[in-house]
Amino acid sequence: MMVITNIVDMPAIVIYKTKSSARYGVWNVSVGPKLPIRSDYYGCDEFVEIQGSKGIIYINGCTGNMFVGCDCGGPGTPGVYWIDSKGNWHSDCNLKTNWKWSFINSTQHFINAIRNDTEPILSGKDAREILQITLAAVKSIRSNFQDIPCKSIVDGIDDILKSPPESENIEEDSYDEAAFI
Repeated sequence: MMVITNIVDMPAIVIYKTKSSARYGVWNVSVGPKLPIRSDYYGCDEFVEIQGSKGIIYINGCTGNMFVGCDCGGPGTPGVYWIDSKGNWHSDCNLKTNWKWSFINSTQHFINAIRNDTEPILSGKDAREILQITLAAVKSIRSNFQDIPCKSIVDGIDDILKSPPESENIEEDSYDEAAFI
């Protein structure tokens, strides 16, 4: 079990809308420096939850193992859990949900694409669009939470990398919310 030290509690919320503007996503992040979280890497626990009109998918065990050893219920084993349209729970704990597998599988796939002269699943264009999402969130935070279209992040990130003015620095005991919609 690892414990994060030397940082402050930092709850943050990133809200985003999809290209159609009819669907929204929320990314919640909380870090508690004295909160012991079971993890193979560092004291952090993420999960993925996808909600739709006919069910919910919940994937845990990405970095942390928050529910491992939980006797009171909850998805104890890392895996994929879902509720169907009738409200019944299902699970598949054979899927590899630990983030390390995304790096291992992506690297193996990329090497095979080079060896076999085939296109990788994730193109350079796709990777750039993914990076634009993160940089738009950072730019929104640094611009007093203005709406930042991802496509507006083109080539340079100089304005994103500049530190905010001293008056905008976050106090240790405060928190910040970010929305880039």
